[in-house]
Amino acid sequence: MNPQALKEHLSNSSLRKRVQTPTVIQMEAAECSAAALSIILGYYKRFVPLEELRYRCGVSRDGSDAYNMVEAAKYYGLDANGFQVNFEELDKLKLPFILYWQNNHFVVLEGCGSDFVFINDPATGPRKISYADFFKNYSNVAITAYPTEKFKKGGSPPRFWRLIKKRFADVKLSTIVFLISIQLILIILGLSFPAFSRIFVDQIISQRMLSWKWIFISFMAIIIVLQATSSAMRGYVANRLSRKLSITYSVNFLWHVLRLPLLFFSQRFGGEIINRMNLNTSISEFITNRLSLTIINTILIFIYGLVMYQYDHLIAGIGVLTALLSVGLFRFIARARANAYNRLQQELAKGIGTSIDALQNMEFIKATGTEAFCFSRIIGYKIKNLNNMQNIGKKDIWLNSFSSLFTQLAGIMLLSIGAWRVMDGHLSIGMLLALQMLMASFLAPFNQLLNFSMQIQSLKIDMMRLDDVLNNPLDPLLLKSKNQSNIPVQKLEGKLALDNVTFGYSPLDDPLISNCSIKIEPGQRVAIVGATGSGKSTLARIMSGLFKPWEGTVLYDDIPFMDLSKEQFKNSVAWVDQDVMIFSGSIRDNLTLWNKHIDNDQLVKGAKDALIYETIKKRDQDFDSQLLEAGANLSQGEKQRLEIARALVLNPSILILDEALSALDSQTEGEIFHNIERLACTCVIITHRLSTIKNCDKIYVMEAGKIIQQGSHEELKATPGVYQNLAKFDSIQNSHLRDTQS
Repeated sequence: MNPQALKEHLSNSSLRKRVQTPTVIQMEAAECSAAALSIILGYYKRFVPLEELRYRCGVSRDGSDAYNMVEAAKYYGLDANGFQVNFEELDKLKLPFILYWQNNHFVVLEGCGSDFVFINDPATGPRKISYADFFKNYSNVAITAYPTEKFKKGGSPPRFWRLIKKRFADVKLSTIVFLISIQLILIILGLSFPAFSRIFVDQIISQRMLSWKWIFISFMAIIIVLQATSSAMRGYVANRLSRKLSITYSVNFLWHVLRLPLLFFSQRFGGEIINRMNLNTSISEFITNRLSLTIINTILIFIYGLVMYQYDHLIAGIGVLTALLSVGLFRFIARARANAYNRLQQELAKGIGTSIDALQNMEFIKATGTEAFCFSRIIGYKIKNLNNMQNIGKKDIWLNSFSSLFTQLAGIMLLSIGAWRVMDGHLSIGMLLALQMLMASFLAPFNQLLNFSMQIQSLKIDMMRLDDVLNNPLDPLLLKSKNQSNIPVQKLEGKLALDNVTFGYSPLDDPLISNCSIKIEPGQRVAIVGATGSGKSTLARIMSGLFKPWEGTVLYDDIPFMDLSKEQFKNSVAWVDQDVMIFSGSIRDNLTLWNKHIDNDQLVKGAKDALIYETIKKRDQDFDSQLLEAGANLSQGEKQRLEIARALVLNPSILILDEALSALDSQTEGEIFHNIERLACTCVIITHRLSTIKNCDKIYVMEAGKIIQQGSHEELKATPGVYQNLAKFDSIQNSHLRDTQS
């Protein structure tokens, strides 16, 4: 079948009657499946937050598959099925349904017209495409989801005023009353001008009451001064409130982000989060400078309209008709503009993320000579952003131009009809002048309301993007009560146990760790080995309290993790992995992380045990020497030793090392482990280097998320299995290395 045959087939099928589905824009590039399911649920009047659907669909950074989406749809009471459907069979399905698109995306089909196919794309919003594009992009998989008896309507779509209401919690009522009161004063002063103009023309000029002229002008000058003073007071208060709210919103957002569990960050892109934090400034500016003005403008429209109606019914009708034309135009372009703005925010976030990645990996870019490729990626996003902004700007220009045209036409009609009404005796010249001013005052706030409506679209999307982060639950460890006393927290003895622990990143996928049980006594040195992807590092993160198990319990000194205080846990358990984190600052700050309770003796001891002390002393200011961002003025081995020293200065009861010594030679590694043994702390080692763990008290072997072997090095080496194979391979590597060196 070709595009022309497809057009003839579908445009005359049961799909020709288009259905209207709600717009749901994906917040992240990988969550199109959750957004597509949200569109279908919304069509049947079941509104579910996108963050909940993200969880139900098992969305991660890698996205989600059709099977997970079908299972999530069934959870909400839909009869969902996925089919391999060719073009000829599409008309057998009932609208709306989900299409697999470009082999990596999901869209919702709304209908097929005579020339276009209508889709609701979670990445862009509703749009129409040609049959040629449909033929090219449809990937022959469709997912249907229809309500069953178990399906229940419920929830509500995101409402602007519900979103803005939460932001008012940080605004004092007295401030709002003040801003509205000042605005009311400005309105009253503004209403006086048409009345005074009528009196000035009809009484003072027409009846030549020249003795009142200067008194009248002086009175008008006083009103102008009062207007300027009131406007300045309002601007001053609004500006201070805007700064305060911007700081408050940004601080609250950042504080919430820092307290989210690690699993949240494993599913998100850094550029997206950074971009969203910057949205708080526009929200605070809107609340202070636009919202109170808009409330008053709404009242103002009715007041000016009523006054015009009292003067002349016909001219008042002209004003109302002009306003309705502007509203109709706005509704015509509103949906497309909102979708374009959401695309802009997505591309901005991608551009920020790409720029950050480039700056963080400049050494790699230089080494591989990929400067041109990096430039093309960054500039590509920049061009997309400019195109999106231009697209939004075009729609705004059309709206503003036509609104201005309607206003000018209203002015011409007012003069024409007004002149006729003056000659007819229904109006005086002063009344016509007053009506001109009233018409301008009526349409001005109306046009401001249209601009406000455009801003509402943008602001609603901004607040939804922020709430998409703020609605995520906090890390349970950080919700525990803080130790308010200055009494030192008692450290754990070092006993660690995992009892049938099961964990995975997606609730709809098979777990990565299954029924894992480990017992470690205080002071023991235990190793966990296995092939790449066996689950070693994930298990280390569970032991470190970074991930919460789906099932099972993690015990520290026979105490469940959730029963420990945050302070006791952080002072007793230290985790070091191969991804070293060094920030721009002094060596002292990098080691202590600004913990004032760590004295200089602890600092020196930790540095010596990590074999980094002599390196530090060679610097001009030893511990106060400055490090560059990401430790650019350190070697990889120095970075790893500094990271280990950071853990050792705490004198932890349990030390978890996840490939933490991979950049060190065997001799340095052995000396560090010898120093750790002297500390008598429990040590869990994740490594591929078997020479490191020969002297461990116990070794656990992992495969596919399960512990399949355990014992000492000699016991496991003598037993056929995974460890024996690892030992043989390690022996061959060491032999080859010795031959190379000789």
